[in-house]
Amino acid sequence: MQSAYGSVSAPHANRPPTAFWTILGLACASVVVGAAIGSALSPVAHTSTLYATSTSRPTLARATPALVGTARPYSAPASVAHASVHSARDGSAMEHASAAARERLQERPGLTNAGWLSILTGLVVGAVVYLRRSARPAAPQEPFVCCAATGQQEKEEEDVEMMRGMRWDGANLRWVKDDMAEVRVKYVPETGAAYTLWPVVHTRLTEVGLKSVSPKKALEMMKGGLFGRKAVLLDIRVAKDYSRGRAAGSVSVPLFGPVRGTGMMDNIKRLAMAGFAMEATERNPDFVADCERAGLKKSDTIIVACTLGGTLDTMIRVEGKKPFPDKDRTFGRESRSLKAAYELVQAGYKNVLHLEGGLNEWFYQDLPTECDE
Repeated sequence: MQSAYGSVSAPHANRPPTAFWTILGLACASVVVGAAIGSALSPVAHTSTLYATSTSRPTLARATPALVGTARPYSAPASVAHASVHSARDGSAMEHASAAARERLQERPGLTNAGWLSILTGLVVGAVVYLRRSARPAAPQEPFVCCAATGQQEKEEEDVEMMRGMRWDGANLRWVKDDMAEVRVKYVPETGAAYTLWPVVHTRLTEVGLKSVSPKKALEMMKGGLFGRKAVLLDIRVAKDYSRGRAAGSVSVPLFGPVRGTGMMDNIKRLAMAGFAMEATERNPDFVADCERAGLKKSDTIIVACTLGGTLDTMIRVEGKKPFPDKDRTFGRESRSLKAAYELVQAGYKNVLHLEGGLNEWFYQDLPTECDE
């Protein structure tokens, strides 16, 4: 798929195969259809419980407790029960009716037989249809173009960078450490450019020792000193948020921008976000180049800021107590400012810092601000 940012690769390879979801859907549909067909084909007899005593006069279940205690229960269709009550004087008629009812109940097919037969038939038919669809030949293409594309795809698969020691825990919706698992360093979304997964970002920022500074400390560094160089506060929020309110003297280079593609997934993303009264955004692949165009040098001290800030810390810290690991923050708490800091570090910027608490904390402490509105 071609977008304004360039070509976009295929979806992420770690997703479950389509065959699994297809067979699962067919199985569920077959169960529903089988139960419906089985219910329609199986005769259901509405029965009434009668009690036959040792006398020639059978009575209904409302007989006296003593009489019920010596009774022998059996089931018969409601029509037979009604007829039997009216013919209670004739003991032989009652015996004949009860025997006929027993034969009917023993011979009638159960729901299980018809239902399971329909389910099995549905599964077989669904599997055959799926296999026939899978066996269809692809659309005819130019042989040389096809071979070139296949070779390029194989080369890309060989060049994929992997990192071991982490995996996505879908049950708890979080990243966890796992020495036996590995993930791709780069993730290719349905829309927009590829980006580095958060656990990889956290691991590498921890290795380089990225430091966070408080808003007050950041303000002091922006003012500089007698011999110190002034730091640059880099605001990576979208342009609209920057114009509505920002830290005084900050520089704007958005890490995310409006969706520019015109493909189907781009339009679906726009429609979905519009339902939440939000603008659909995607990663800015030219973030580092935009920083250079904004005048940021690799020798500058850059403090990266977003709305929330995030953290690399994986411990729970309570005053007066020993810190202990937070299971929900195995890889800290991700944020856009930390992701932007990673991009700058990877690009060779030497003095990159992170604003602790983000711009929300800056505003809360009533530090200098400005806006365009």
